[in-house]
Amino acid sequence: GINGGAIDAESNGAATTPDLLSSDSIASTSNTGDYVDGGALLVDTPVVLAHVGISTTDDHVSSTSCDSAFGGAIYNANSLTMGSVDIAGTTVVADLGTATTPSTTQTCAHGGVVFNSGSITANGASITNTTVTASGGNGSVQGGAWYDEGSSTLSDVEIVGLQVTADDSVEGGGLVGLGTLTATDFTIGDATVSILGGPDAAQPSTDGAILYSDGTAAITNGTFSGVDGSVPSGGSYAYGIEADAGTQLADTTIV
Repeated sequence: GINGGAIDAESNGAATTPDLLSSDSIASTSNTGDYVDGGALLVDTPVVLAHVGISTTDDHVSSTSCDSAFGGAIYNANSLTMGSVDIAGTTVVADLGTATTPSTTQTCAHGGVVFNSGSITANGASITNTTVTASGGNGSVQGGAWYDEGSSTLSDVEIVGLQVTADDSVEGGGLVGLGTLTATDFTIGDATVSILGGPDAAQPSTDGAILYSDGTAAITNGTFSGVDGSVPSGGSYAYGIEADAGTQLADTTIV
């Protein structure tokens, strides 16, 4: 498996000063294995990214376990601060490899670009041209671009140009929020979420082509535009936004 395809920022004990990556780039990272935790970067110690570009990250994960693809570009398990960061051209393919595909077998992708179980503060970030595919068995994607089970504070962040495809289901075509999310000037746009169905798909469905929120989320000055979701004939359901009572949208446009 892969832990941080280009950079594995592991803790060396009692880290007090964040590692800094400034005015730099991580380009053309290719990963193949039975799991990927952070296709370009794994963060397990405090890290600051300032004026950094992450481009052309390709992940191909083959596994019969749903615990296989976490963070196509970034896996954060600690504290990550981002300013003026561009992440472009991330591709994730999760499949069963040579395994057969009974209906009990599932392949999954969690966070096509970012997986966060720690804390992230982002002031100015762009995520563009992302493709995520989960095929074989009950292929499922949770968080086409961003999967958050920790805490994220986002300002001026855009997710644009996203294609998410799964055999069975998608939760949060753009973003899954299970922790605490605060976002201002936040955009999800130009996205396509497609459910293919097939003989091994258990319940073809989309829980939030734009957003799936089952934590605490406050989004202000949000723009959700040009997001298309589809399920095959006979599919169970397709929601644009799936959110519980802990989600608040203020001054937000959905078109």
